[in-house]
Amino acid sequence: MPNPGFDSTLEVTINNLHAGNSTGTLQFNHDPMASIIAVYDRNGIDILANGTATVTSSGFSTPYNIMAFGQYDLEVVMATPVTGVQLGDIFTHNASINPNSTDSDATNNNTSVDVTVVASYDPNDVTEARGPGIPIDTFSTNDFLEYTIRFQNLGTASAQFVRVLSSLHPSLDESTFEVIATSHAYLYTKNGRQLDFFFDSIQLPPEVVDEPGSNGFIKYRIKPLSGFAVGDLISARAEIFFDYNSAVITETWITTFDAPASTSDWQQTSIYPNPLVGNTLFFEKLDSGQAQLFSLDGKEIWNGNVENGRIEFNDLHAGFYILKVNNNDQTISMKLLKK
Repeated sequence: MPNPGFDSTLEVTINNLHAGNSTGTLQFNHDPMASIIAVYDRNGIDILANGTATVTSSGFSTPYNIMAFGQYDLEVVMATPVTGVQLGDIFTHNASINPNSTDSDATNNNTSVDVTVVASYDPNDVTEARGPGIPIDTFSTNDFLEYTIRFQNLGTASAQFVRVLSSLHPSLDESTFEVIATSHAYLYTKNGRQLDFFFDSIQLPPEVVDEPGSNGFIKYRIKPLSGFAVGDLISARAEIFFDYNSAVITETWITTFDAPASTSDWQQTSIYPNPLVGNTLFFEKLDSGQAQLFSLDGKEIWNGNVENGRIEFNDLHAGFYILKVNNNDQTISMKLLKK
């Protein structure tokens, strides 16, 4: 995820779902605030440096040639400027393919991902492609949530194996779970809502030896259960084991379903200061309402009223929270950082 002054990575995967070779061109457009440093293929070769990919004004383009039922993976390394971005800003990146031959299903040839600017960089994380807030009028019962679990060997020796454990949130329909792509060959078991990915003999090099090669990922998609509503929260996190070491536990990713942007003026409200330094939180475009504060694992830790456009907290510990506000039976959710 983007972090001011640091590099971040994004995985791009093209799947060929047909019984013949697929050729064409990939176009990747990055957020205007980001800049591309390198683009690595699965062999760790920078295709920008060797001329395979062409730099464009908004990203890069590159040809692809994928065998039947195969996939093409790229790791895009981007820099985030030190100034001009703030914690919580959203970067939007887009990718599209232009096949050389007629595509029987062109509806899945374009995609975009929203990523949130963070305050510190952890290469082991879980994210969802639509970003932390999804306007409910843009999401139907036919749509999937698409998750990426990233892991990186920050040790000093190659990892012989990697195990990734994760649990599906109760609001997700486990029967719709699909693995989209992984960085390495894997074994996989699913016991109810418990996911277990095992990368045996992965020989994942440490970052200090091979930065691009030290990374791995899992991409999967799943549908929410029907009946999701404005204000609903879906959380995801993972436990990552490198060899026999203790688990690296990712931060919890929270997806919230937001009200349509045009529903009412107050739903365009913003909160300040954010990060919150004291105990008083102010609202724009909202004078009163009911509020709940949740930890990132979905537990309610506070509830009360918005009065005169403000909330008064007592002894709120430092960290990230999800704030849900209800007004006239309409709900919005926002992320709050307490310092």
